[in-house]
Amino acid sequence: MRLAALEYLRCPLTGSELELEEFASESDAASSEPGGTIVVEGVLRSKDGEHEYPIIGGIPRFILPGERRGLGTRYPEYFAERFERLGEALVGECLHRDVQDRTQAQIIERFGYEWTEFGDYASDNFLYWIDPVQPDFFPGRTGLDVGCGAGRHAAQAVSYGAEMFAMDLSWAVDTAEARARTVNNLHVIQANAFAPPFAPETFDFLFSLGVLHHTPDPPRAFESVAPLVRRGGSTFLMIYGSQRKWVIRALRLLRAITTRLPNVAIKFLSYVGGIVDFAFVLPFRGLSRIGLGKLARAVFPTRVYNYSQHSFMTGVTDWFDRLSYPEVHYYSDSEIQEWYASSDYERVSVRPLLNHAYCSLGYRA
Repeated sequence: MRLAALEYLRCPLTGSELELEEFASESDAASSEPGGTIVVEGVLRSKDGEHEYPIIGGIPRFILPGERRGLGTRYPEYFAERFERLGEALVGECLHRDVQDRTQAQIIERFGYEWTEFGDYASDNFLYWIDPVQPDFFPGRTGLDVGCGAGRHAAQAVSYGAEMFAMDLSWAVDTAEARARTVNNLHVIQANAFAPPFAPETFDFLFSLGVLHHTPDPPRAFESVAPLVRRGGSTFLMIYGSQRKWVIRALRLLRAITTRLPNVAIKFLSYVGGIVDFAFVLPFRGLSRIGLGKLARAVFPTRVYNYSQHSFMTGVTDWFDRLSYPEVHYYSDSEIQEWYASSDYERVSVRPLLNHAYCSLGYRA
């Protein structure tokens, strides 16, 4: 955690400012300031001393009571070495192996596996998803990526001049943090969209691209993060659309089976799906190369054109996304419009992303 992040962070339970106790730090190789450091291990405490949040691997872990179980198993060295400097309640729950909310635990585990296993996913779709915004929007602004995965979109916003906070509840933050170590002005936070560790009106903009529809209650998740944007600031979303009724039904039936499988089996099926897709993509590309692109687009489904623009691994990763998550929700453009209106946003635009999703932009009134 870079020290510059501390002024932005708040206790997600009380909203109070936080106090840092540093255990270990290292030089910040990406910092433009001489002598910059990263807090590698420590603990953040609410001002009343009632709540503690560990910093592990350079990441503040704002995992709430009820969601911390198993944290000690994943990061045993931290708790073994810092046991005496942490509160009894934090240590007791983190070392407990049982999980209270198994659906939530599965979501965390699936996202963590996906963006660790496919952390080099490199589909260049960021500007397309936030259109009409262009790179000149970002310099001098501070933003939040809700559901950052491996952090590629947040890192791209930083490359355009923004300071970014990349937030995810899953273990994908470890992959994002590895990226952040080489990028100045990128701060990675592990936290829940339903309890974000920030004060209202903290950010100039916010984006959540392909994430909120995987939460248990997407409208409430939006309602939770929308106030984090300052008045006049902007929020971008990419949300699965409800247009393809028969496809949605088929995927739900398929997920009833695949969500019960281990990650390695879903990964295998994802490669199978990617191979099937590319059995159509390759002839599409061939026709396009010899000047028959219009004919190819008329003959092949829209998804074939879409994947012809991307790598084979993009398709594999998308199949893992389709098959693995226990929570997947779909919305119409009017429903997404209502999300913005209910959170006091105006000048809202919603446009279809091919035939399977919607991209949207709104400004906080």
